[in-house]
Amino acid sequence: MMYSYSDVAVSFVLLCISVIFCQMLRVISRTILPVKYQQYSAEVVSTFQLVVGFMEGDIILELLGPSGYAIFLFFLIISFILTFDGAADPGNTFYEFLIGNVDSRTAVCKVVCQVIGGQFAFPWVRMLWRAEMSNPHAAQVPLMDSVCPSCLHVSLMSGAIAEMVATFTYSFVMALEVVGGKMERYVDAGIQVFIIMIGYTWTGMMFNPALASALTFNCHNHPFYEHVTVYWLGPLTGVLFHYLLKHHSKEHKQKDTTVTSRSQGKLEMSYSIIGLSSKSNYNYTLNTDKKDE
Repeated sequence: MMYSYSDVAVSFVLLCISVIFCQMLRVISRTILPVKYQQYSAEVVSTFQLVVGFMEGDIILELLGPSGYAIFLFFLIISFILTFDGAADPGNTFYEFLIGNVDSRTAVCKVVCQVIGGQFAFPWVRMLWRAEMSNPHAAQVPLMDSVCPSCLHVSLMSGAIAEMVATFTYSFVMALEVVGGKMERYVDAGIQVFIIMIGYTWTGMMFNPALASALTFNCHNHPFYEHVTVYWLGPLTGVLFHYLLKHHSKEHKQKDTTVTSRSQGKLEMSYSIIGLSSKSNYNYTLNTDKKDE
């Protein structure tokens, strides 16, 4: 598709409007909601912002192609990292539940809020695009209600495995904590963009069930069981594998530490016995010498 700089600029303007709107919602929710409910509003708003960003990304992909889309994604994800106050990802919430940071009730409530937040994004984007600030946005409006093609372009099992591997790879690499401080956000964004660009032609490469539910649920030629298998079971299985691997590694390290501690204890005990034995011999020698005198 031919594009002009104004079309691209419109996408960034609409994205900025959405970010400002989300920031306003965060301020309002922190002001009027009790503290215990703020974590749920954070999930709604963050997932809403996530889905809006990726829907705008579809326009950028159409206008600029894969290379421009990758650059857009990098800065989009940086904006998420800087503004999000919620996980906006059921996989992340599932991991928090596995490690005991949240109970089952809180985890379920957060996931429900994430799905709801993603669904709210659709009417918001449709309202913005109906303003017809650019031809590409105006052209998408009539298609939003009539056309929703499936993002899955591979077999069911291949798609589920792709989403699982993507989720596991991202979780595993980020857990290595190769860099820290401010550089971590750029590494985080770079890894996500790299994974998305590898597999976006296969499944859309979302590795986020809430995002996938907002963008692909009930789409044409995309039945319910297919959606659940690829976009829910796939990523959540990847999270589970990451947890099991990390938990096993942690247990192995603890065993090594215990064995090392026991070895050091036995060594110190042997030194004490040797010292005691030497001291006894020394005392026995002194007493014998005194008797001889």
